Amino acid sequence: MRKRTFSAITMFSCVLLLACASAQAQSVSSLTADIPFNFTVAKKSMPAGTYTIRRVTSNNETVLRIQSSDNDASMFFHTHSVQSNTAPEQGHLVFQRYGEQYFLAQIWTPYDKYGRELPVRHKERVTTRELAKQSAPWQRVTLKTRVQ
Repeated sequence: MRKRTFSAITMFSCVLLLACASAQAQSVSSLTADIPFNFTVAKKSMPAGTYTIRRVTSNNETVLRIQSSDNDASMFFHTHSVQSNTAPEQGHLVFQRYGEQYFLAQIWTPYDKYGRELPVRHKERVTTRELAKQSAPWQRVTLKTRVQ
């Protein structure tokens, strides 16, 4: 009897913990990051600065909006789902760096193993080919975000 009660309490605790983590991941309405370099989102070049990224509507995860804190730069862009083996404790943005050009590649919210990934655009493909001819390496750059 004790063993069954202990198992039930343990199972309930695990379910509660997972529900809390899931609720916390879903409650993230926006992420803010200080981006210290110029970068490209989809087809648009953005200047360095503080940016907020949020869903356009609560029922659609694929379309996001990035907006500078001074409201000078803003755009909507499409993403698709990407999965990690673990859920990050800290939200972050992932950029692909080719020489001095940065392209926003992924967006990760805290406590969620599903992130958002931007499709590779023509400009990024051309840049990649040019660097390959020069044998120049590319680099993955990660910046931490703050939840708003």
